[in-house]
Amino acid sequence: MVATMAFSCTRIDTLPIEIICLIFSNLDMKALLRCSRVNRHLRKIIASSVQLQYAIELGRHRMLSLLPSSSNISYNMLLNQLRNRGKAWKYLDWNKRETLELPPTGSVYEFVGGLYGNGREDDSRVTASISFLELPTTDTPDGKSGAWTHSMGDTTIVDFTMDPSQDLLILVALARPESKHVYELHLRSIKTNQPHPRACAPVLPCLLRPNSQAQSSDVVAAVRVQAAGSIMALLIKEVFEGPSAHLEIWKWDGDPRYSCAMVASDGIDDFTFLTHETFLLVLPTGHFAVYDFKWPMICSTIPTLRAMYNFPPLTRGYQYWYVSMSSNPAPGYVPRYAPEYGFENQQMYYPSPDERIHACCIYVYDPSSEDNHHVKSFVFFLNLRTLLKAPHEWRMKSPKNTLSPQSNGCTAVDYPRFPSFGITPLSGMHTPRKATPEHFKEIEWSEWGPENTRWFEENISTDWQHAVYGLRTVESIELAKVQRPSQVADFNRFLRETSPAEEDLPESDPSEAKAEHGHGQEEGAEGYDQDDDDIDLDAQRCLRLRDFNPYSFADFDASKPVSILSEGRPTQVIGELGTDSKGRCRFRRLVNTPSTLSVNGVFEHDIVSSLPYVEVVSEEMFEVTDVMMDDSRLLLLKRGDSGRLERLDVLVM
Repeated sequence: MVATMAFSCTRIDTLPIEIICLIFSNLDMKALLRCSRVNRHLRKIIASSVQLQYAIELGRHRMLSLLPSSSNISYNMLLNQLRNRGKAWKYLDWNKRETLELPPTGSVYEFVGGLYGNGREDDSRVTASISFLELPTTDTPDGKSGAWTHSMGDTTIVDFTMDPSQDLLILVALARPESKHVYELHLRSIKTNQPHPRACAPVLPCLLRPNSQAQSSDVVAAVRVQAAGSIMALLIKEVFEGPSAHLEIWKWDGDPRYSCAMVASDGIDDFTFLTHETFLLVLPTGHFAVYDFKWPMICSTIPTLRAMYNFPPLTRGYQYWYVSMSSNPAPGYVPRYAPEYGFENQQMYYPSPDERIHACCIYVYDPSSEDNHHVKSFVFFLNLRTLLKAPHEWRMKSPKNTLSPQSNGCTAVDYPRFPSFGITPLSGMHTPRKATPEHFKEIEWSEWGPENTRWFEENISTDWQHAVYGLRTVESIELAKVQRPSQVADFNRFLRETSPAEEDLPESDPSEAKAEHGHGQEEGAEGYDQDDDDIDLDAQRCLRLRDFNPYSFADFDASKPVSILSEGRPTQVIGELGTDSKGRCRFRRLVNTPSTLSVNGVFEHDIVSSLPYVEVVSEEMFEVTDVMMDDSRLLLLKRGDSGRLERLDVLVM
């Protein structure tokens, strides 16, 4: 006998409100907004639930929650904090300004997760100690920020990075003279300066010394170190005895014998992780190169080329002098909420790992010109998801893994050979087994660049010319370079803050829409940017913030375009003009039209770019050399003639 069961269907809007909220708590922003359009009953439930409104706000700001489900922090507090902070960034309306008391400072510094570290140099210009400052929050009493200093002993530090969410301090140091390697990476606790308890080995060697006579000080080069969760990487941009670069990746809390390494004879200008299994290289030939790699868990591994993205073609005779990039925080990684380490600055949400703005600074020169010392410089911004989630027509059709199934991506050599760009073994090193080249897609600039980037003229005055965090960038500019829009609109009507559910935010991602062409063309980066010869680092400067989050565009009135004179030519953008009641914002505007950047013959064609953004320029002026930022702060650094840090102001949002 077969038992039969009767099933009945129940409409979700007939369930108790508590059950509906529990079900909806598993949905993301887009799904919640779609549910709010089903009927008035569900719309009211979503609008009335603080937890669901917080989920919508997180999605709107492109953030992920770090709090565990067991957290006792109220959603009401979280929602208010997120909205208030979003409004503060929107109008550059900080809540608090504090000047920090600085310990003796040096030229090596880092800023991560609310912690500022600065290395102090001794008489021989070697970093002898590192001081750490916990930066203030809105709740920190003035002058009460935590600070401590660790002596580095006889460790010769080249660079360092840190991750407060893991209490991790990574020191890049020159190896001792008797070592077979050039560099060492020391894995320590930020709090104690002792070996990190999760590290299987407190010190990892890197890069075999080219010959027994060479000293570490003879082969030191520019380096870049980055940590992203359990993986870390060291890029050595120039290797002794050859114009090659060396990149090595470890699982720092795994087996220290294994790594993923490569050398490139054409060099590597810069590096960043994109995900926990993908990284990006900037090549001096004018390319982005995206690679997949396997974690070196049980053996050393070989990275595989996925795609090449070409830069705009240079005019004959011009060459790339240097290309640098910045993306903050480290892409592809979401830290955990870690109050056990005792740091004051505990982030409760974090930028979405697959959607970050990346700044790429390009420096070009003509070696055959009599004025070949004059470098032409440009900067462009792009969303990293362009490289991760390329349209279907960009994607490769060949298999991703070129290694045999039996190899599982592993190789027994210490320094695996990378399969392209003229890679050759270093003198004195083992010649690794050569991997089979991957068939990859080479994507021309015209195919990927114009719609997915925004270009400006650049200057090379400071290390941190463009501070980046999540989808925002900020820089300092001279007031004389700011061209104010020519008409004034009602600014106060934009100060109201309403629920995204009430605002009817679009269900589709606004970033998927192409740039509008109906509001005129923006020329030459609005004439805001400056020529190197006119830079005055002692001048009072404004702050300029650009927000590339497409959901920040929603409150602009497209029916009221604003006219701006750019390089003597009128153009139109959508904007809010005027000054808010606190005098913090000079103006705010949306730029969603293509811009044409005059390149004066450096590239084959003037560069058209279309990535939309909102721009805010501060009313207040500052004595500032460098600007840095995180989720809730702006750091204003003032340096002296020798480059030493003289003053550090913190604006807390």
